[in-house]
Amino acid sequence: MIKHHQMKDRIPKIAIAGAGPAGSSLAIRLANDGFAVTLIERETFPRHKLCGEFISPECLRHFDGLGVLDEMLAAGGERIFETRFCDRKGNGFEVPSRVLDDRGFALSLSRSEMDRILLDRARECGVNIFEGTKIAEVEVGQGRIAGLRVSGKDRQEKYVGADLFIDATGRNTALSKLVERKLSDLPKAKPQPSVAVGFKNHFRGVEIAPGTCEIFFFPGGYGGLSSVESSLVNLCFHMV
Repeated sequence: MIKHHQMKDRIPKIAIAGAGPAGSSLAIRLANDGFAVTLIERETFPRHKLCGEFISPECLRHFDGLGVLDEMLAAGGERIFETRFCDRKGNGFEVPSRVLDDRGFALSLSRSEMDRILLDRARECGVNIFEGTKIAEVEVGQGRIAGLRVSGKDRQEKYVGADLFIDATGRNTALSKLVERKLSDLPKAKPQPSVAVGFKNHFRGVEIAPGTCEIFFFPGGYGGLSSVESSLVNLCFHMV
């Protein structure tokens, strides 16, 4: 980590691409440690995302450290005390949440609500946030990122400078790919066709045991079912 004395007492600037759970969490911790943080997000929050919407028990300690646990628990999500795993023949077993954390429960909360809470907390901590903003160009100097040109919905480009740049865009690795193309002078790669299918939706009127997450396995994939806030049940599955 960059130390303040290494920067001659100037507050170090850090830019993070991606405001999902990883990017927002890191931004909060860095801002609380005294860094000047800029968070760049392509989407506008809150937004739904293909996700199981299940927060594991051990993650609750993380959210407590970020100062958002109380708000997460008050957001109306279901406390999950047991996860049930079932195969296609109906055989299964249960895993109590207490084996992973002494709080004894996990949390089922919509991804859009979790993202909103984290991003609001980042703002409270003084993080400079660009939503609905994509990275248009990476400026490279001496083999490292020198700055970013970003563009919002108004199509007006802005310059983001920092001492350190972090790619928190997940599997997309959007910033890393831009840097690789810039350094290698390669043309933009053509997208490859997907060989997987993912599905997620919220339903009402679904009967599910309170405090339970159900996981079902089938040939080529698996699916999950759990209650979230507002009397909704999240159903998602993934198959290849």
